[in-house]
Amino acid sequence: MRCLSYAILWLSSNLLQFDCYLLVGTVRVCAVFNEKYNIGDEDGSAATIGVNSTATPNFSRFDSMSELWQDYLSRFSTFLKAHDVPESRKPQVFLTNQTATVYKLLANLAAQSSPPRRVNDLTMEEIEAFMTDQFNPNRFVVRERFKF
Repeated sequence: MRCLSYAILWLSSNLLQFDCYLLVGTVRVCAVFNEKYNIGDEDGSAATIGVNSTATPNFSRFDSMSELWQDYLSRFSTFLKAHDVPESRKPQVFLTNQTATVYKLLANLAAQSSPPRRVNDLTMEEIEAFMTDQFNPNRFVVRERFKF
């Protein structure tokens, strides 16, 4: 705890010089910080502070007016891999990062499926299928040519 208060005091006085590394699950004060300020555990190792590793990472919301669904899905997949989100949490991460409109759309589509389901019980594959059907429909060449 002493190390944490020193680190906070140092960060508040030196906002432009950030000598700390943020790792998934822990905040580790790097060796440069320890040597410079003589802070660390009694054995000389870097101080660590526990952080909730199950926190939901934030990602931008899908906006059909500014981005294609396939582009958004590609960016979201990259985001999930970069943050090592387990397969079981991917649908919840997606749902919590969407607007109320997209959430309600998925809830309605899930309720209309056979058998009816709750939106929170959908898998990522089902969410991808629903979103693809809504925002990336198949185009019929003959009809598109006729409309032109």
